[in-house]
Amino acid sequence: FFFASQRQKVENKMRKINWLSRSVVLISLLVAVTLAQRGQKIGPPIVKDVYVGLDQIYTGGNINFSIFKQMLCEDCNATGFKDGKSTTCKGCQGQGRVFKYVYKNGHRYQMQYQCEQCRGRGVVGQGICSRCGGARIYKKQKNFNFYITPGLPEGFIQVYHGEANQYTDASPGELRLVVHTSPHKVYTRNGHDLTTTTEISLEESIFGFSTSLTHLDGRPFPITKTTPTQPDD
Repeated sequence: FFFASQRQKVENKMRKINWLSRSVVLISLLVAVTLAQRGQKIGPPIVKDVYVGLDQIYTGGNINFSIFKQMLCEDCNATGFKDGKSTTCKGCQGQGRVFKYVYKNGHRYQMQYQCEQCRGRGVVGQGICSRCGGARIYKKQKNFNFYITPGLPEGFIQVYHGEANQYTDASPGELRLVVHTSPHKVYTRNGHDLTTTTEISLEESIFGFSTSLTHLDGRPFPITKTTPTQPDD
């Protein structure tokens, strides 16, 4: 449903978008590898799949989506304690675990146990934070907005750096938005083309026909054929 000149422009634009999408993912992987080589831990990514109607893929526009992500608790500065302050546990020297010797059947074994003073946290403080329950993290919904470029390719990936889950011992990974095209009741997408099937009578197949379709943007799309129509034309 594109004229030749329009089709060429759309294809050129989509090539640039596809190249950009692949480049962003590649750069993200290179950044992750570089940080890992420097000893900086990075959390895993979050992949968010969204399905957009074919009409909006054709016309473009903004979409809203949200995710539930793990956040560091702001109320206690991710310490788990009410006053936001913590000190190293003296019972385990900040390790969160202690070692004890156990004697059994005449043999001595070294066993590892969770520190009772800090309950495995490695730090102690005054009171437990009411928001995170001492876990130092909590779940929170975050909203995003993304602009659909007209003709956006199927499976397009948009990367949001540092928007994945937050951790106390690692940097947050990236959020990857993957855009899919929802099925349409009239049209089927085939790359940059749209296809549909229309039934005509035997008389119309012999002598020609004239009909009109409604395009994805709502405008009428007239079709006229004055020559005979073969099956599956």
